[in-house]
Amino acid sequence: MQTLLESLRTEVLAHPKADRTDFLLKRCPLGSDCSLHAMRLLNGLEISKAERLRVVRYYLQGMPFASERPYIYLLNAVSARVFAREAMTCFPSDPAQASLATYYLRPLLLRSGVLDQADPNTDLGRFGKLLAEIEATF
Repeated sequence: MQTLLESLRTEVLAHPKADRTDFLLKRCPLGSDCSLHAMRLLNGLEISKAERLRVVRYYLQGMPFASERPYIYLLNAVSARVFAREAMTCFPSDPAQASLATYYLRPLLLRSGVLDQADPNTDLGRFGKLLAEIEATF
């Protein structure tokens, strides 16, 4: 019996490369039961960098996530710097949601080294500072 992930992979690969992203986003919309599987599958799909980024942007709109796994899957699909930049643009404005997102995001971004290398005068540097300030309230 195929798992949901294997079944989803088979369905996606049945489509031409140019249509895979559209199919994946329609098949596994944000917040659906299979969206985590789509995020997990993303790293192994043969799609362009632009399409990969499109999927990462789409799913990051669902922040905050209730575990670290979605963040890890999305981080593995693009470079750490690109992931941090996209996470910054989708970061929740609600304090409770921002706190939950920070709980998972900051340690992940620190492990990747992207926050340590960020100039404090850039958007990414300011995002790192914001995450540190939110984490200090835990």
